[in-house]
Amino acid sequence: MQAKASRNTALARIREQHRLIEDRMWKMQQQEGQEVNKRLQSIMVLKRSTDEAARQMKVKNAENAHRLRQREEAQRKEFDELLAAGQNPYEVFRMRSLVAQQKKERRQREKVGEPHLTYTYRMSCC
Repeated sequence: MQAKASRNTALARIREQHRLIEDRMWKMQQQEGQEVNKRLQSIMVLKRSTDEAARQMKVKNAENAHRLRQREEAQRKEFDELLAAGQNPYEVFRMRSLVAQQKKERRQREKVGEPHLTYTYRMSCC
């Protein structure tokens, strides 16, 4: 009788330990599931933001390409007009480029506090 009671007590203790272990495992699985969900949501947020950044870059690149095509078309038209007027379009465009570069450098120098330094470019004419 004593053995049977001890056996029943041991079985009850084992069942309780088994239930506690299963509860802990279930809680761990729930926690792991929540962590996986958090990671997945973080990845989805990152994907959405990178997709949006890529979309914005495509739009910006398309705008830049459009402006570039317009500028090139205007230069081709002006090139023909300069030729018709008897001027050298390469020299005119180069001179504009140099003047623009000078202005850019001057603005940069003034930004850092060197307003007195100037650089001049001269083209040698044939």
